[in-house]
Amino acid sequence: MHDRSSRPHRSPLRTPPPLEQRVVQLWRGHRIGLVRLAARIGIAACTIPDKAGQARNRQQLGSRGGRPPRFDPVDYRERHAVECGIGITASRETALSPGATTSWRSDTRRPSSSLPSTSGYDPPSSRGGLAAAAVVSGYCNHAPMDSDGTEKKTLSAFLAAQRASVLAIVDGLDTQALTTSVLPSGWTPLGLIEHLGHAERHWFQEIVTGAAEPLSWSDDHAPLTTPREPQVVFAFYDDQCRRSDAVIARTPLWAPPQGRHPEPLGDELADLRGIIMHVIEETARHAGHLDIARELLDGRTGLGPR
Repeated sequence: MHDRSSRPHRSPLRTPPPLEQRVVQLWRGHRIGLVRLAARIGIAACTIPDKAGQARNRQQLGSRGGRPPRFDPVDYRERHAVECGIGITASRETALSPGATTSWRSDTRRPSSSLPSTSGYDPPSSRGGLAAAAVVSGYCNHAPMDSDGTEKKTLSAFLAAQRASVLAIVDGLDTQALTTSVLPSGWTPLGLIEHLGHAERHWFQEIVTGAAEPLSWSDDHAPLTTPREPQVVFAFYDDQCRRSDAVIARTPLWAPPQGRHPEPLGDELADLRGIIMHVIEETARHAGHLDIARELLDGRTGLGPR
């Protein structure tokens, strides 16, 4: 028979939710290990008796073995709250990573994978006591798993989709249609494409990296219009998007911008993540503008991958 003495016993009483919530709040707020967290709350951090306690039990019980003489539900409930609370938080953090299978139901319920087995044997990953303390302490002493790469891929995919929509909406228009204003504000589809190229350049080069190569032309024309040929404008937009992608690839999402955008928007975008979200927002907004212009030009609607 497998020795179950090193694992906490099933308690007939449920751990009080306020105590579990306090453990979770302390762990989230201070990111401290199991022993320090238990000391802060004022309860024992380990469910295994020390060597001296084991020796005393063996002497008292003799041939009956080294199991504890009795089970104290109150003592167990308080000691187990540390492992239970931190286990929930760890499960929620690791579940955000690819391939994670741990499940949870709420902040005051134990993960289903932590319940003792009814077959008489639990795998090492679900055992309590020293094994659980070592796993939880190791988790607490390290930063949470980095999901920066997955999030960056998602943001980049949405940005690429909006860029593709912009190009699909104006695809097939001749030079006259691209340079024709159909709304009272006077902007043209080609001018809006060039504006999007400037937006990519401004946010990902001037703001994120703090510098951008000077342009070979001046912007002394009416806003959201352009005197340049369509092939020049589309090449400019494509080049700026490629430069933006290179900046995104080499910059962490949490990195603060090196340049400064005027307030109030400059205060709202504190890292690369926010800047990517803003460019997605701006590109999607102008895609809607181009939708209207295309419908007024030749009646076509519903263009683009989305």
